[in-house]
Amino acid sequence: MDRKKVPAAVFRVALTLCAIVVGGCASDPFNAAARPPDKFEKLGAASGRACGSLLIDGTIYNFIPILLNSRVQRAHAEAVRSVPEPRVS
Repeated sequence: MDRKKVPAAVFRVALTLCAIVVGGCASDPFNAAARPPDKFEKLGAASGRACGSLLIDGTIYNFIPILLNSRVQRAHAEAVRSVPEPRVS
């Protein structure tokens, strides 16, 4: 069996491209909920939904995210909007 060796330059380029692809798929950390104040009033249950998808879905090439990074922020904002306003007496 005659095995051909991959040139070092080709290996380095492939490794660099893999590092760029993997590194490009990272997002900043996000704390969805702010710390509640010392005195607070419970207004009721809250719920929020948000969705995101992958552009090429249903295949092994699911790699183009659409609205995935902001999904938590959008769900949190919707949950905050779903709570009724406090009534002032």
